[in-house]
Amino acid sequence: MAIKVRNKDRLFQALRKSVPAVDAELRTALAKAGDEFVNTASRLVPVDEGDLRDSIQWKPTKATQADSRRSPAIVIQAGADQPGDEAYYVRFVEFGTPETPKQPFFFPAYRLVRRKIRGMLSRAMSKAIKKSGLGK
Repeated sequence: MAIKVRNKDRLFQALRKSVPAVDAELRTALAKAGDEFVNTASRLVPVDEGDLRDSIQWKPTKATQADSRRSPAIVIQAGADQPGDEAYYVRFVEFGTPETPKQPFFFPAYRLVRRKIRGMLSRAMSKAIKKSGLGK
C-alpha cells in the first residue's frame, strides 16, 4: 500500500528544524531523569560507610557530546571499576556472594522509576515538537 505525502519537502524541512529543540529538551529531561534515578537508588542502597551510596552517579555519554547525529543518552554508574577503588564491591552487594546474601538496590530502583522517566522523556519530546510548530 503506497502513501502519498503532499509537501514532503516542507515536512522534512520542519522536522530538521525541530531536531535541535527536541535534542535540547531531551538533554534537560535526561538530566532530571538521572537525578531521579540516583536519588531513588541512594535511598535503597544498604549503607555501611556510605562509599557505595556516594558512588552512585550519572553522566552524559561521550557520543552525546561528540556526535550530533545520535540521540542524547546518559550512563548511570554505581560503585567503581577497579578493586583498589572505594566502592568496587557493588556487584557483591547487588547479587550477593556464597557468604553474604544479596541486597539489591540498583535494579529495584530502575524498576521503580522507569515509567516515570519514560513519561518525562515523552513529555519533553512532545513539548519540543509543539514549540517548533509541528504539533497541534
